[in-house]
Amino acid sequence: MNRLFFMASVWVILLVTLAPSCVFAAWFDTTWHYRVPVVIPATATVNSTIKIDVDFNALLTSLSATGTFDSNSPRVVRPNDTLSATQQYTDSVYAGATDALGNGRGEIRFILQEAGPVTYFLYFDVTSSGLKAANPQLPINGNFEFGTVAGASPQIPVGWLNATRSNAAMDAQMRPVESPTVIDQTTVTSNGNPNTGLAAYLQGFRTATDAGGNAVLTKSITIPASNPGNITIRIRPQGWDSGQNANLTQYDFMQVRLLSGGAVKLNIVGPALNNYLTCPFSPNYSVNGITAAQPGWGQYNYWDNGSGSNNHTLGMPALYNRGLEPWITCTANLTAVAGQVLTLEIRSTTFVGYRSWFLVDDLEWSVVSGVSLGAPIAYFAALAPANFNCVEVGGNSASGHLYTKLVATSFNFDVVALKADGSVESNYVVNPLPPDPNIIPTPTPVPVVTKPVTVELVEGSGSTACASRNPLSPAISQVLTFTASDLGRKAVSAINVGKAFANVRCRVTDANQSPSVVGCSADNFAIRPSAFTAVTSTATADLTGNSVSASPPIIKAGLPFTLTAASGTVGYNGTPLVDNSKLLAHAGSMQAGSVSGSFTAANIATGTVTAAMFNYSEVGYFRFAVNGIYDDGFTAVDSGTDCTPDFSNSLNAGKYGCKFGNNANTAYFGRFIPDHFALTPGVATPACNASYTYFGQDGFSTAFTLSAQNAANAVTQNYIGSFARLGLNAWANFGFTAPGLPAGSVLSASVTPPIGLWNNGSAALSAKHKVSRPTALIGETPVTINAAPVDLDGVTMTASTVAATTPLRYGRIALQNAHGSELLDLPMAMHAEYWNGNNWIVNNEDVCTTGIPLTLADPISGDGLMPTELCAWDNGSTGNSGLGCAIAGSITQQFKQPPTAGNFNLNFKTPGVGNSGALDVTAAVPNYLKYNWKGLGDVSPSARATFGVYKGSVGVIYFREVY
Repeated sequence: MNRLFFMASVWVILLVTLAPSCVFAAWFDTTWHYRVPVVIPATATVNSTIKIDVDFNALLTSLSATGTFDSNSPRVVRPNDTLSATQQYTDSVYAGATDALGNGRGEIRFILQEAGPVTYFLYFDVTSSGLKAANPQLPINGNFEFGTVAGASPQIPVGWLNATRSNAAMDAQMRPVESPTVIDQTTVTSNGNPNTGLAAYLQGFRTATDAGGNAVLTKSITIPASNPGNITIRIRPQGWDSGQNANLTQYDFMQVRLLSGGAVKLNIVGPALNNYLTCPFSPNYSVNGITAAQPGWGQYNYWDNGSGSNNHTLGMPALYNRGLEPWITCTANLTAVAGQVLTLEIRSTTFVGYRSWFLVDDLEWSVVSGVSLGAPIAYFAALAPANFNCVEVGGNSASGHLYTKLVATSFNFDVVALKADGSVESNYVVNPLPPDPNIIPTPTPVPVVTKPVTVELVEGSGSTACASRNPLSPAISQVLTFTASDLGRKAVSAINVGKAFANVRCRVTDANQSPSVVGCSADNFAIRPSAFTAVTSTATADLTGNSVSASPPIIKAGLPFTLTAASGTVGYNGTPLVDNSKLLAHAGSMQAGSVSGSFTAANIATGTVTAAMFNYSEVGYFRFAVNGIYDDGFTAVDSGTDCTPDFSNSLNAGKYGCKFGNNANTAYFGRFIPDHFALTPGVATPACNASYTYFGQDGFSTAFTLSAQNAANAVTQNYIGSFARLGLNAWANFGFTAPGLPAGSVLSASVTPPIGLWNNGSAALSAKHKVSRPTALIGETPVTINAAPVDLDGVTMTASTVAATTPLRYGRIALQNAHGSELLDLPMAMHAEYWNGNNWIVNNEDVCTTGIPLTLADPISGDGLMPTELCAWDNGSTGNSGLGCAIAGSITQQFKQPPTAGNFNLNFKTPGVGNSGALDVTAAVPNYLKYNWKGLGDVSPSARATFGVYKGSVGVIYFREVY
């Protein structure tokens, strides 16, 4: 809130009208101080001419007014308080005669625009009230008193339509009072004086020798539709030439006609009327040269007279004696052309020969009789205020504030007229005392005095002088009319502003005096939008926030997207803000996340701002709850005391909230996806203990943690459920690789799918792998697994190691031939082995291999030993080996599967007496433990068990078997 006072201490005139309240009309212009009613009778019709003589000095005297009448001041004002369109005040004419200038009286003429009975008003003033400009309205100018006298020829007088001449030597212009000497047949000093006033219009050859031709002057006039009355013109023919009734082709004559489109509607003056006797249209009559007995051309203004006598052959009166130069009044009735818009033509036609010319003056038509003046009305003086202020209704007149307003919501405030000390000027409007009955006839009711001021809203910032401040656009202005009962303080009518403005003041202009008193409000205020009516975005995949796969667009969390905030209010150019506490994420989300970025100032022409550098920290969708997008700075001029610190659009102690925001939840914006995945390595678990895994074995596992992250590397906790678009149970989704494998080895999936579960944007995973056997034998090989997962939206990461290296061994199961007595148990070597880079060695760490059944085959039929006669010591029938004897062997004898330190502890039970022979033993091992035993490809191992076939050496001296 900024507070400034703009003071102006000026004593001026307070205009006070005195008139009967029953006829008191609005004052046309308060810089005029006097008026008199012009009472027009019922017989008057529209387009009639009102002509009335006015003695302004007498009117001023009747009002006890002093000062010099301002001859520029008369204005004829219609009942609707507008200027009469066509009007004139002729200072040089009064009571139908020429009158001295500057004597405070003259003739008023105007064209009536309302039918009678009606009252017009004639305003006037004195010079001490300030000189008035010339009347801007168009004059009738039938008396040729307006315009430049002796102007360019041909001259078009003010208010006339056109002027032409066919011969450049012809006279065609307004002329002053003059007595020029003219020479032709004789020499004369002609009387060039106007009929009335100071000028008349001249046509013909007075200046130059007659060379023939015509001059034409035209004016448009509208004839009243009823009671049109007559048209009258004053003419003065002069010269030596002549004309004749009905002769329109020879000699010199004058015509005055009313035309329509070239057609003659009414003849007023001219030969066509055959009325030379009553309206002579040429200075001489006849087509002959003048003789003693008959009129004709050759003498100056001989009319119908012959030479040597005033014999008046046509019977004209003495007014037309030889050489006289009378003004002639010619009149025609307008009934036949009532209601028509016609062209008045004044035409002078001359033929080569003697000179003649014509003066024209005092044209008038449809003049209303019975017009009178009413009682004059005057203004008195009073005191103007020193300043004005605008405050909230009821606020302190000097220090009151103006509070924040809402766009398109009506408001008002008090306008206060102030004294110089800041107190209320309660006498700003004062009703006058009853008028002096000697000035205005009693009884005269005292009218209610009013005083209009202009109240407008202006730009409020800075220290610009009040009168120089720019008004709001579009203008917000009203006229506030004070009366005495207002005591200098009055509320404006409701104001409704359709645009937003951040800094506004009220300005009051009192132009009831000169100079005007101008004051601005001490306090300024804001007119803010009520809300952001729309908050939209380029992130519009699914405005409901439900679809987990909708696109486009899909936007990575933390990367830019666009937000648009629209106030729907022209003039708003503030900067919206984001309130992250008002963010709402989609259903099932773990957190709302946050929006980063900022708006710039809104476009003042639209009240809308679009910014493209916003980013959202989470996955899925979000929307803004009510007031999630807000502005708390547009009303800065009012913050603190002139608005409440909230979003209220309802008045609280006369105040609205300082802030505004979106007034409803927005649509959902999205869909947002992670920017990338991040991997936290875990440990690798070999297939057997913590030691090793065989090439080709399914397989070793890796444990690691995968997180979905935004561009700022923060975990997107909403990457869960259906919004987690990376399936964790498909090995192929992870993009596993194992760089540096030996030739022929390939990394592939285990039959066991990965396991894991998304929780708050992270997942603890375990994935099992298989690396196929290389093409060639290779020693123990450390293997590293990398992952580059890709979800259904293409979210991925740079390949990263999931766990530390794990050793892989090229392995096999080996069986060795065995032979012995059929009377003794027979052990057969069966071991797990791996290639150490140089040799096959027992895989002492193999304590895991299982699922290896043994089978027997009889390679030598009929040798005395059949497969059914041989079994292995195991834990019972078939047992782990598939060849278990019916009776379980001792612990030390039993087949071990898995092996102990790589030894399967394979022992066959003695087949007994008579069961000598051989059987082949095959171990059905998994592919990754087969070997190319026979050079024909990898196969399961086999060996031969022989009983009682091989004897001891004959060189044995002593052999003893102990049982």
